[in-house]
Amino acid sequence: MDVKELNEWVKSEEGEAWLNEHKKPLIDKRDELLAKLKTLNEGHGKTVQELNDVTALLDQERAATRATLVKQTVDNFVSQRVAQGMEDGARALLSSVDVSVKADGPLRVPIVGKENLEGLSFEGDPPDSLPLQDYLEAWSQTEGAKGYIKHPGNTGGGAGGIRGGYDPPKKPEVETFEKAVMERMMR
Repeated sequence: MDVKELNEWVKSEEGEAWLNEHKKPLIDKRDELLAKLKTLNEGHGKTVQELNDVTALLDQERAATRATLVKQTVDNFVSQRVAQGMEDGARALLSSVDVSVKADGPLRVPIVGKENLEGLSFEGDPPDSLPLQDYLEAWSQTEGAKGYIKHPGNTGGGAGGIRGGYDPPKKPEVETFEKAVMERMMR
């Protein structure tokens, strides 16, 4: 059969019936696949929303982790190195530094980027980033930190008599504490 005869046969009743018989399974399969696609598209919208919700929760957790790490590191530094009465100012100043969090295995380390390292002294080229604790130590050596940092007492270069230097408040003896607790319990 040549092309002309084939075209005429397709237009005939017999050819049309044969084509419809063979088209029907294809049309049914097309309809089935379109229905599945519609279902998947509806589920896709729900999945995208769930993904967005989970991403938002993850971002909130990261922000909370960052804030907690910065607060703990700065509070520790302030309690150890900052002069009495200057704590709030130092906390505000040091907490404003832009910090990211780097995963180090199970640990999370607050990191200060290069843009915040200007004005600090380094041997050689400044690093690209620095752990927040190291940044705070480097900051404590700057001119801007002098008004905040505790200064050791003057020991007087051989002067006799009074002991110089920083003398932290005395802690009560453990026995005294235990005795006071026991007395209070006996009342």
